[in-house]
Amino acid sequence: METGDRPSILEAIAAPDMNRSTIRSAIGFFEDLLRDCETPNVAVRFWDGSVWRLRSDARPAAMLLLRHEDSLSRMLRAPLQLALGEAYIYDDIDVVGPIDAFLPLADHLLTKRRSVMDWIRCLNHTWRQRNLSRFPEEMRTLSLEGRPHEKRRDKEAVRFHYDLPVEFFRLWLDSRLVYSCGYYRTPDDDIDNAQMQKLEYICRKLQVKEGDHILDVGCGWGGFALYAAQTHGAIVHGITLSRRQAEVANQRITTLGLSQRCRIEVRDFRDVQGEELYDKILSIGMVEHIGRSHLESYHRRAMRLLTPGGIFFNQGIGARDGQPKLGSFADRYVFPDAELPPIQELVRAAEEVGFEIRDVEILREHYALTLDAWRRRLEQNQEKAVGIVGEVTYRVWRLYMAMAAYSFRVGRLSLYQTLSMKSVGGKAGMPLTREGWYEPFTHIQRARKKAA
Repeated sequence: METGDRPSILEAIAAPDMNRSTIRSAIGFFEDLLRDCETPNVAVRFWDGSVWRLRSDARPAAMLLLRHEDSLSRMLRAPLQLALGEAYIYDDIDVVGPIDAFLPLADHLLTKRRSVMDWIRCLNHTWRQRNLSRFPEEMRTLSLEGRPHEKRRDKEAVRFHYDLPVEFFRLWLDSRLVYSCGYYRTPDDDIDNAQMQKLEYICRKLQVKEGDHILDVGCGWGGFALYAAQTHGAIVHGITLSRRQAEVANQRITTLGLSQRCRIEVRDFRDVQGEELYDKILSIGMVEHIGRSHLESYHRRAMRLLTPGGIFFNQGIGARDGQPKLGSFADRYVFPDAELPPIQELVRAAEEVGFEIRDVEILREHYALTLDAWRRRLEQNQEKAVGIVGEVTYRVWRLYMAMAAYSFRVGRLSLYQTLSMKSVGGKAGMPLTREGWYEPFTHIQRARKKAA
């Protein structure tokens, strides 16, 4: 689409002595960027109050605020994803309206292949604004030592993400504090229903029955452990690297009187010793912290810990675009050292140690819906969230959720559930069909009545 098809307008509504040449160069950058990008009608408000609109004949879906004369140049440093993210979390830029409106534009900026002339034009538009002497008053970052996925480094990386106050997570998670993809029967399900349905769905896949000994790897605040013990009578051992998660989980266990059936420990999965201790093992949203080079040893330990005929359930995010990382921004501010193994690597690692893969399911759309629900709840509780963790951390999580939901929606990321068996003599003990997984969730109805 040619620029002439997309009329723009500059509204001089601020100080008359504004530096028009600097602003004109910024407008030139946005016009070049948007020339071949499909995006909703957006607007840009500059540091002096003047406004540029992509289309003058319609109300903008959202507005990008450039706070300072050097905001645009701060957005365009290398690595680009990190620069864009830091410009937002440190308030060089802001968004009025839905943050989603600018994600196609940011994605276009990050993924489009540009010629030398493109970059020369970009530098020409932004060189007047280069003044990088300002530093934010509040910063959130982490400096990790040692090699990726050494035990000490893994502990620091995990705690950076999960050891925020639980009051922050309570603002936007469901009532059970389940921090992983929900299971939606309809897009209109609320987050509490979606998470309860997910827990029941996993129990059905694992064929959980009373007295089963289950290991929950990366158990979070105990959502699955409590559900499986209370609703199905399982005996669950949960492990996490987060001290805060373990404290909250054990408090909940005590409150519900489930100490005979649940115990949560701060322990690395690699330190769980023994053989044939558990009937079932599950890992929900933890494999991303394992590291692709450790996938085989991860599955080998699970195989050793399972009883003959045992089941290993794994749920994790996988890359579909060949990029094993979430990107430079997420790696620094959200999930340090996280890696997203593609499905073929997970299956290969499981089969290499002798597991029989019995089911693979993709829940990509479910994670987009989950992230949307979390972000809406976070935004609705913005003032409380800022009071608990500060403005920068609030912005980190808001931006991360929006970016991740977009990546799932366009198919760059996916969410995989794999079900593996430690079969014996060719006998796997699996039902012939999946029908039992999809029957009405009577356990959910029973749990609701019990809670009421």
